[in-house]
Amino acid sequence: TLNISIYTLDGRQVNTLNQRVRIPANPSTQLVMHKLEKLLQGHQREEVVFNITLQTDNGKQYQQNSFLCLQKDLQLQSVEPQLAIEEAVGGCMVTVTADKFVRALCLSVADDDSKMADNYIDILPGKPARVFVNTSLSADELKHKISCQSLNDMH
Repeated sequence: TLNISIYTLDGRQVNTLNQRVRIPANPSTQLVMHKLEKLLQGHQREEVVFNITLQTDNGKQYQQNSFLCLQKDLQLQSVEPQLAIEEAVGGCMVTVTADKFVRALCLSVADDDSKMADNYIDILPGKPARVFVNTSLSADELKHKISCQSLNDMH
């Protein structure tokens, strides 16, 4: 199943498409064809992100965010991502949420050898992302030492 969700960078869902697709092994295949103007519903290319998800019949999921302009032209909005931290086996789990699109969020921990399982991630509006942090710090200690930065901060 192919799902394409289009969001404005300030957090509104503009459009969504769901389609059952058949993908043969190995060839490059066009799956969908729509008029861009209809999909964007009056929004400009610099104002949107396409979130594309492919769910296979055996349960695997592939996801990609795509843009219709150069990174430097994206009209990213100022945003304060919210972090919720809980202890987990071998470290802590950090759940990040935001009301606007966050591009390339980087988590870091001051003065510590903590390691992130994932970093430079995109956060879709209203869709939580979880990142495991391999650390010896407690959840409370991590709350005081963790920080985040994204491309949104550069605009």
